[in-house]
Amino acid sequence: MPTNSGRLTESLHRQIMLRSGVKEHPKRHTDKVYRYQTSLGFEFAVEKRAIYPVLLVPAAAVKSRPEALDLTTVAAGTEGRNHNVNALPTFRDRPLLRLQVRSVSDADRLLNCIG
Repeated sequence: MPTNSGRLTESLHRQIMLRSGVKEHPKRHTDKVYRYQTSLGFEFAVEKRAIYPVLLVPAAAVKSRPEALDLTTVAAGTEGRNHNVNALPTFRDRPLLRLQVRSVSDADRLLNCIG
């Protein structure tokens, strides 16, 4: 298992890579962050965590917020963000939606709203 990565993180990563229209971001994954790109050009990332991974998507990419998910907004800028996340062009200086993933199905609900 990669550094800082727990079972749920790895299960989420495998599930994301099986999604139609999603591939590894050209900037590649890092030891701390999985980075992805959709066929429509949207970027998103998963911060690897030992227990609950964190899914980050640009707020502007989400067409509607899924109900009953505990989403928080991460303000634009570099404060409080992993520098591996800010390497994604659409993440820099833009607000992000943050979901601490407790189940793969919760992550799917958010990812289904991108676009």
